[in-house]
Amino acid sequence: MESQSSEIFYSGGYFLIRANHPGWEPLESELIPPQLISLSDCICPKLNVGWGWIPGNPQRALEFGIPQIKLEAFTNWCRTEYTQSMDMWSMFYTPDDARAFIKRFDLDRETLHIIGTALPQAIEQTDWQAINDDAYGIEKRIEQHLSVEPDGALIGFEVVSFGYGNYEHSWLCHHLHEDAHQLFGIRPNDYGLLPTFEAAMTLLKWIQADGDGGRAHHPPYDVWALRTYPLNTNSPS
Repeated sequence: MESQSSEIFYSGGYFLIRANHPGWEPLESELIPPQLISLSDCICPKLNVGWGWIPGNPQRALEFGIPQIKLEAFTNWCRTEYTQSMDMWSMFYTPDDARAFIKRFDLDRETLHIIGTALPQAIEQTDWQAINDDAYGIEKRIEQHLSVEPDGALIGFEVVSFGYGNYEHSWLCHHLHEDAHQLFGIRPNDYGLLPTFEAAMTLLKWIQADGDGGRAHHPPYDVWALRTYPLNTNSPS
């Protein structure tokens, strides 16, 4: 369990994410860096096992960086092998599982990140999903109260909604960076993430105070800590 500002965090698993900028006009701001790391698929491509299912989405797999020559092998992996190293939809069990995938499918490492996520205990206890016997992926992982792997570097925090077993919409999907800066002096860091746990919680409470109003339309939102892990064991990511 990760500690940050005396908070306890539970591991939400590990993900292959490509740094990106969606090019939306509101994000063309001096507050926003040229490349972002986000758990939201709206902002950053995130590997998804469903791309290899039926009907699947082979084009998304190719765009993510699965080489054409490896596409059939990737499809077979998604249909027969993936449960050995990951759970639906995108969650690897360990950074080593993600590293093995990168090596096996010869992914281009430029812009690629192994990102570990962690949920604060305080949110898990009061504002998390209804866990049941059918829980899978991230929800099942949180229920296990596992520690994060120690070789990752904390890069910031994200306020993001969750549903259907995956992360959904980030605070940046709703262009809240200007409000956060004007109201609270909060500025995204070099990854486009919230720089501190305190800043993330301030933003979360402000969003929640609006209920289902205009600040964000995809509740419930949570705060997640993000860590980046080396793409291989011998060099930094």
